[in-house]
Amino acid sequence: MPKNSPFYVGFEVVCEKGSIKFDAEYGINTREEFVIYYSDGNKEVLSPPIIKDDYEQVIHHIKDCLENNKKSEFLDISSAIQVIKIKDAVLKSLETKKCIQIS
Repeated sequence: MPKNSPFYVGFEVVCEKGSIKFDAEYGINTREEFVIYYSDGNKEVLSPPIIKDDYEQVIHHIKDCLENNKKSEFLDISSAIQVIKIKDAVLKSLETKKCIQIS
C-alpha cells in the first residue's frame, strides 16, 4: 500500500426494523461514522469519538488501576494465560494444519 494511503473499513447489519451501517477511514483524514436507518425512513447519524491509540488506552487504564488501588475488570492473570494458550494453539495449528484443542 502506498505511503499515506488511507485504509477503509465498514459493515452493515440489516435487522427487521432497520439497519446499522458503519464506515471508517483511517490515515491522514481519520473519520468514523455509524448511521442507523429506521424502517420508517428516518435515519440517525452517530459520530463516536475516535480512539486514537488502543495501546495508549490500555496504559491509561493500568495507570488508573495502580493509582486508585483497584482491580481491573479487563486485565487478570487467568485471561493472560488463556491468551497465551490460544496464541500457542494458533501457531501449532498453522504448523500442523490440524485443529488444536485448548484445555
